[in-house]
Amino acid sequence: MGYLLKEEAPEAIVEAIRSAVRGGMYFSPGIADVVRAIREGKNSVGLTKQEMEILGLSNKEIAFRLGLSERTAAFHVSNVLQKLGAISRTEAVVRAKERGVIG
Repeated sequence: MGYLLKEEAPEAIVEAIRSAVRGGMYFSPGIADVVRAIREGKNSVGLTKQEMEILGLSNKEIAFRLGLSERTAAFHVSNVLQKLGAISRTEAVVRAKERGVIG
């Protein structure tokens, strides 16, 4: 019927229970955004399907897979790092896994 973060205020917990009793759903604000994105076929960090597919690959592998130059592949990697707030490819993969973007 919903999902609450453990740091929710007691008032939010009461509201969640009331909502569930009425047949509704309740999500903590941060979780609601994630659920909405999933329902809309998006992920929580705004990565495109193609960006998710290239996570962890080298520029050479990305270029080959997507038919791009290595320089263009590096640009795509830069976008992924920025969206995930990561400074390296390894950190990007870790953050994506933590956020449930990839398995």
